[in-house]
Amino acid sequence: MKKGKTISVLFLSFLISVFGYSQDGVYTVIDKNKNDNNLDLKQELSPHLDTLLLKSDQQILRVRFLSHNLKETRTIDVVSKVVRIPLYHFEEGRYTIAVYNGPKIIVLGFNRLLPLAKPEDFDLDLEKSILRASLSASELKSKGIEPFKPSKANQLNNLEKPTTRAAGTRKPSKDKSPIELPNQNAHKNKPEEKIEYSITVKRNLDREMETREEFRERSVRPNGKKYD
Repeated sequence: MKKGKTISVLFLSFLISVFGYSQDGVYTVIDKNKNDNNLDLKQELSPHLDTLLLKSDQQILRVRFLSHNLKETRTIDVVSKVVRIPLYHFEEGRYTIAVYNGPKIIVLGFNRLLPLAKPEDFDLDLEKSILRASLSASELKSKGIEPFKPSKANQLNNLEKPTTRAAGTRKPSKDKSPIELPNQNAHKNKPEEKIEYSITVKRNLDREMETREEFRERSVRPNGKKYD
């Protein structure tokens, strides 16, 4: 009877802890290995809480995953001092990881509580996803894996945005030679052209203009006398 009550209390405590974590928006909880002999292996979540980080002064040769729900294991050879494990590959549930840290095998676990959104450029394959996140481009090529390439949409977002000009301003010309504007006061400084006038000059009229002599012969002075 007492044993049944103990199991019920433990199960209720487990449900409360899981429900409490979910309410607080906790996506993953790490069961760290805090053994004094394993303190050289750092076990932590990334700032965005979507990646499990394993860091060591020695080479991490491989990691082995055990799913408690599916009862399946998966082993991935890495050989790196920093291993990044994207957690969006793992459904909700408990997992155990065996980390081959140099000559030692360190066991830790994590509990996935809430689903994580998959990034736009995610790898479907867990092994390639971990290797691309953990190894350099040269190390990936040595394993026959192409380095991660962002999608075309992300490439466009990373392009330098064109600089904007203030409204009403013109685009600067490539020709740096000064532009000559017409001088509006040029006509004021220009000397006036003298036009000589003579009544003897024929105009483009239908008849010839009257000469001075002809005018004197048929006209008189204001005093009534003829011109000399």
